[in-house]
Amino acid sequence: MILQAKETVEIRIDAQEHTGIGLALQDLIRDLSHVMNIQADCRKYLSDVEGFSILVGSLSNPAFSEFLTKKKIDFSDIHGKTEHYFVKSLGKEGQHLVIAGSDTRGAIYGIYEFSRVVLDVNPLYLWTGHAPTPKESLDLGSISLTDGPTTFRHRGWFINDEDLLLGWTGKFDQDFQNNAFTKHAGYANALEPIMETALRLKQNLLIPCSLLDILDPSDEDLVRRVSERGLLISQHHIEPLGVFPKRVRRYWQERGDVEPLSYTTNPEKYEEVWRLYASRWARYDNVVWQLGLRGMGDKPVWADDPYAPETASGRGQLIAGAIAKQHEIIAEALGHSNFASTATLWMEGMELLKGGHLSFPKETIIIHADFGPTQMLGDSFYEGKREPDRQYGIYYHVAFWSCGPHQVQGTSPQKIYYNLQAAVQQGNTDYLVVNVTNLREMLLGTQYTAAIGWNFGNYEPEAYLQDWSFEHYGQRGGQAAALAYQAYFGAFHALDNQGYAGRMLLMDGMCRRLTIKLVAILKGQPFTKDEIQNKTLLAFDQDEDFISYYKNATGDALPKWDNALNAAYQALQEMDEERREFFTTNLMVQLSLIRALYRAVHHLSVAAEIVLAGSTREENARGRILEAVAELQQASVIRMHAEKGKWKGWYDGDVLLNLPDLIRQVRECAGNY
Repeated sequence: MILQAKETVEIRIDAQEHTGIGLALQDLIRDLSHVMNIQADCRKYLSDVEGFSILVGSLSNPAFSEFLTKKKIDFSDIHGKTEHYFVKSLGKEGQHLVIAGSDTRGAIYGIYEFSRVVLDVNPLYLWTGHAPTPKESLDLGSISLTDGPTTFRHRGWFINDEDLLLGWTGKFDQDFQNNAFTKHAGYANALEPIMETALRLKQNLLIPCSLLDILDPSDEDLVRRVSERGLLISQHHIEPLGVFPKRVRRYWQERGDVEPLSYTTNPEKYEEVWRLYASRWARYDNVVWQLGLRGMGDKPVWADDPYAPETASGRGQLIAGAIAKQHEIIAEALGHSNFASTATLWMEGMELLKGGHLSFPKETIIIHADFGPTQMLGDSFYEGKREPDRQYGIYYHVAFWSCGPHQVQGTSPQKIYYNLQAAVQQGNTDYLVVNVTNLREMLLGTQYTAAIGWNFGNYEPEAYLQDWSFEHYGQRGGQAAALAYQAYFGAFHALDNQGYAGRMLLMDGMCRRLTIKLVAILKGQPFTKDEIQNKTLLAFDQDEDFISYYKNATGDALPKWDNALNAAYQALQEMDEERREFFTTNLMVQLSLIRALYRAVHHLSVAAEIVLAGSTREENARGRILEAVAELQQASVIRMHAEKGKWKGWYDGDVLLNLPDLIRQVRECAGNY
């Protein structure tokens, strides 16, 4: 069957199918229009059609499976499976095309797989701007596609520290770092391309933002949209039952109770709020519930609770008791105990489990987390005992705040592969959620985790980077682009190589911390060994040692950044014009930003060395500080290349790396000399 451009295609789908299948079908109709200017006559009932037709549905819908049976269409290969699909040409010369899923998401994946394979619509096209090549005709006579997940059962993204997304889609409270921000209608619109992309990459779960409050109608709209798309939804690891600890405090303050909150002494106050939120979340049947007990600001519960136990065993019992109560509350809200739940062992949870101090409901999936600043699974992951018949998963970062990567990608395919391979070998395959922050900067790592999360045997990292570069930058520029990415990932300074080459790299968030620390030294403030999660960054007792280390570290890295920039520039010259904009935003802008941050740290280190040496050449110190200002200003200008078209204002919400604030602080410092 040869389908010609500008034809009209008959599409049939039963009206009782999940809304997510209908939304994916709308995307397919749009793809057909873009690629071949084809119009679709989509009817929500199953019937015989003369001429070419597309039949779409899921076996979980009895009407669809009965129709296939009546037409003697064999669906035994996917029957009874989870998230499987087939796309087949049937009838004389492929007169009909059937897209069938074993369930809702299987059908959705089948729809998008047809777009990817047959229409050549790239899953990332909403972010890359690469339009599929128009086609005059399609031979649909012998299509046969079938697949299903083989590695991770739950596969999803966590949209976290989403300052750029929030600023791009509308105004928000600038007190982002203190969690005093709210979502708005614009954010809900931005969630649509995120969800479409996730489904095109065969993800099945989404944590749509940080600190979602389902009692806020605009936030509940996000939950509804995720549900309608056919995705599972879960909650931030500091939001058990969807409740951030500060909301528990606010709940009681609004009722006139200003006494300090303590789950140790007054668990009933927490449990009342948990019940309220559980009753609202229970309206949705696609929830993977988060269990746990943490303090304010993503800290251990004992950081805020003066009555919390001081021993590891006592702390473990406190958290385990809260989790058991949460599980009970969810069962009450749902009216049954057949629900999915996770407990994410972030920071202190890993150590408590390793020490044997934590217990969980038998149905709860235990999630091991990597150490964010390194994106590496830690000792507790490898050394902790695993229970027979227990489900395990991982929480992984291709982006992380406050150390980074945040506005520049820094987690290479090799590091991703190394850690996910360990998860597979240890049996942590029931859940994979990946922190992708604002997503746009992290597309390479995000797509790679999706590919090997679906089937770990899909890609070795080197082959993936090659294929990704050719796919996005074409035959002319693909090889040069792959070399440029390799040079980029190889230019970061390694703060820690223990156990893995490049275990901890000097990222953009770390450079921000170093810049602020060096400015403080230049202003004459006493040097302190600040208590931060990434202790390696400030592991110095004397300011002289601190300054010397980062002067040398950045100095050694600067030639590598220059070489990477040269490789990227050469690649840009080789690729076709229509491929250059995405390469500019995805690599050249990011490379220029991290290079400028390194150069700023280097200039400030030299300036601080001059000042501490008591040199009379303070004018030289001032010159170095102004050099740092110039580097940051230039990076701010270069970032504008990533703000064209629909991306206008992308950096309006930059309140975490906060480049404008860094420029201000360093410029003011120069005024002291």
